[in-house]
Amino acid sequence: MRLDDFLPYRLAVAADAVSHALSAVYHDTYGLSREEWRILAALDGTGLLSSVEIARRTTLDKVQVCRAAQRLEEKALVQRDLDDEDRRLRL
Repeated sequence: MRLDDFLPYRLAVAADAVSHALSAVYHDTYGLSREEWRILAALDGTGLLSSVEIARRTTLDKVQVCRAAQRLEEKALVQRDLDDEDRRLRL
């Protein structure tokens, strides 16, 4: 079977294309990267989430979450809070 005939591959390629197209809208309209937008969407209505939970919900890796969270904090769109119980970073 050719890779182009494999449905999961084609769906992943289509999803990535849509995501990249929308990232231009996020940037031009709101000044946000795709990663920043995903983090804000994950946080909407949830309160505090750990970086690990944000990574799980957004399919970003921990480094992407950390860097995007830092930019969001610099833009005053999120606040970081260090959890007293487990010392994990929470947003």
